[in-house]
Amino acid sequence: MVVRTLFIAAVAALAASAYGESDCAKNFHAAGGGTETSVSVAGRTPEQVIIRLGPRLQANGVVMKTSEPKRGQLQAVGLTVAAEASGTKTKVTFRSSLSADQATLCRYVGMLADPPLTNNDVVRLRERVSDEETVRRIVAAIDIRFDLTEDGRTTLRARKVSPKVIAAMMQRAGASTLSAANADERTEAQIRADLLARGRIGRDNNLATFRSDADFGEFVVVATRPIASNMREYKVSMLLPRENCQIAVEDMEDAATGFAGERPGVRTKPVRVEAILHYTNEQGVWSMTGAEISHLQSIR
Repeated sequence: MVVRTLFIAAVAALAASAYGESDCAKNFHAAGGGTETSVSVAGRTPEQVIIRLGPRLQANGVVMKTSEPKRGQLQAVGLTVAAEASGTKTKVTFRSSLSADQATLCRYVGMLADPPLTNNDVVRLRERVSDEETVRRIVAAIDIRFDLTEDGRTTLRARKVSPKVIAAMMQRAGASTLSAANADERTEAQIRADLLARGRIGRDNNLATFRSDADFGEFVVVATRPIASNMREYKVSMLLPRENCQIAVEDMEDAATGFAGERPGVRTKPVRVEAILHYTNEQGVWSMTGAEISHLQSIR
């Protein structure tokens, strides 16, 4: 009995994780001649919990007996798992007939966690499933660890990740930042409407003009931060038609070409515009009180 208990503890250690650690420890207790603990999982049905957990236990050496995802039940040697809907979450109960200690059961709980979704994961998804399915998985990911720097986005494009998927990654990252910063943030639709009402933004002879919502080929909130109790800063990235933009460097190049007696080519590729927007809350109403372009360049 002791040998089998130690074996299960060693196997479970391979899957150690902090997922649900505090609830697991708090709910751990002796029950029915063994031990038991439970945690609540958001964003998954009982069936999804069992489908994901079974192979992970088995891959780490736990000897499986039966798995019934539709009933939310799983049985292995010395271990049973029951998953049941509880409000908007799923309660998952782990019972050990071998009197496994708290650390062992909590390591089993750790197997419920998904590793953060990364750029490489997205590339692999692109190779196996459609853009629509990739976007769905990005939105559904419990945790993300995307590299969305300029270098990161360049690498994604080189690996043939579509603009639609990159936009979803940026939106997911932006949404996470927004939610953590403040619960009453402006939505992307509201910010686009505010830009349309403003009409244009600029800096150093560079100008971006907004005429209709159809102008936004892409629009994502990259980051946000509070800068005062009633003020917030947003960093946004968008694609606009070339005709909506005045780009000082490119326009000077075209003018120089014309002075030299040559006809400059027509620039038709969309323009990447990154901007910093400032909002102020007065009497519960958020208004855009400042806007400035931070980067503007035609897509090459």
